[in-house]
Amino acid sequence: MNEDLVKFLWGNEQFEEDSVVCPWCGYREEYSGVEQGTYDDWECEKCGKTFSLEAYPVMKFTSFRNKEDMPEGWTPEEK
Repeated sequence: MNEDLVKFLWGNEQFEEDSVVCPWCGYREEYSGVEQGTYDDWECEKCGKTFSLEAYPVMKFTSFRNKEDMPEGWTPEEK
């Protein structure tokens, strides 16, 4: 089989999506209730085909200055 065709046929990874996306039909699940882990037999709600799924938490950070360190006269509304 042609190497380019093999790459195309196996190019099915849906990398770091915000929800579960079926690599067979592209269906995106609204809410999956997935817990962290690896699943080898996840079934698509639309086409019924199975696939492997990895789920892991994503950390996001928010930083801000402490109010007591702000310049004199600053008010919280000014952010």
